[in-house]
Amino acid sequence: MTDIPVITEKPFEVIDFEERFFKQVLVGRKQLDMEEEEDIDEESFKLDIEREAVMARMAKQRKAKEVFEAITGSFYKTFNHEVGIQFSRPSLVFEHIDVKQIQLELLFLVSKENLEFKKIRPLVEQVDWLVEDFTKLVNSPSYRSRRDDANDVKITGTQLVLSFIGIESLASILPFYVFQHWFPHNQNSLARSSRKLWRYCLVAAIAAGALAKLHNLNERYFYICGLVNQLGMLAVLRNCASVYDHLWGNWLRESIGYKDKEIYDSVLATSFPTADIYHNVDEKAGDLTWKLLEQVGFGTNPITQTLKEFSSANCVEEYSDEGKIIAKALCYAKVYILEETKQIDLKEKRMLFEYYGISEQEDLRLQGQNFHQFDLL
Repeated sequence: MTDIPVITEKPFEVIDFEERFFKQVLVGRKQLDMEEEEDIDEESFKLDIEREAVMARMAKQRKAKEVFEAITGSFYKTFNHEVGIQFSRPSLVFEHIDVKQIQLELLFLVSKENLEFKKIRPLVEQVDWLVEDFTKLVNSPSYRSRRDDANDVKITGTQLVLSFIGIESLASILPFYVFQHWFPHNQNSLARSSRKLWRYCLVAAIAAGALAKLHNLNERYFYICGLVNQLGMLAVLRNCASVYDHLWGNWLRESIGYKDKEIYDSVLATSFPTADIYHNVDEKAGDLTWKLLEQVGFGTNPITQTLKEFSSANCVEEYSDEGKIIAKALCYAKVYILEETKQIDLKEKRMLFEYYGISEQEDLRLQGQNFHQFDLL
């Protein structure tokens, strides 16, 4: 009988698919429908309109186009140099993501099967924005209506707020709020891609939790693994966006001093280099995830060790059982997102499911999840 060959490295087809996914999310710019346009940051939208108007004017002027190409070429060269310096020292990259040790400690506490309210509450009290978000949540009309609570008395005080939420509900919503806090905010350059990435991250986390539940494992642990696995990607994005915003702002101010409209227009029209960012995400995000966790003191945590596999293993066969579940969830999330935009066919989907070992039972369980509405209540 012929032996079944052992896969020792990730197939080219799988690598190609995963590269295409992140290109579509980070680089691809499809026409937005009216509903999506209303959600985009207003300043970002205005800036894009202004850039398009500048480009239209400059298209009529050959000299202006030459100036534009020279300015953008120099800008992107400077940008890539600055980003390279940042990535040579991970500590500089981590400064932009605002991940605190106490936030990760909270996530790891609620990932345990046995929740300890006495340990969780003092830590929550030290995170002011988290207390504020929870207070707003329990006093919102939608939350009260779901609890059939007709009382109009405002709930205040950390202990009372957390007691009102309940330990089980707290363990479900806390990771959502913490991860949302890490996501890029007030960075116009990431306004469009952030929405797609946020959706991908949530689908991956929900899928990881659902697969864990199917196999009678700790659902919260795998849900949090699914979220924390994206830390490296967020670090890359926020770092690159910060470098771009700082550099672009300086160049724009300096261009005013030249009193040359062509130079000013060229700098104004220099957009965020999403294609370059994609390569940084592809090459650096995996390592940055576990390096960040190690830097803040969680190098020996089981979640860190599991996520470290994605950098050291050559193929899915080398993953631990925990790593395989997370890999399946990440694969399913990518397929799900691309299926929504009809950018993947059935043959490719089957190839990916076969490589990652997603069984028919697991597929059916994931199909039964509601990825369109994340119920915080």
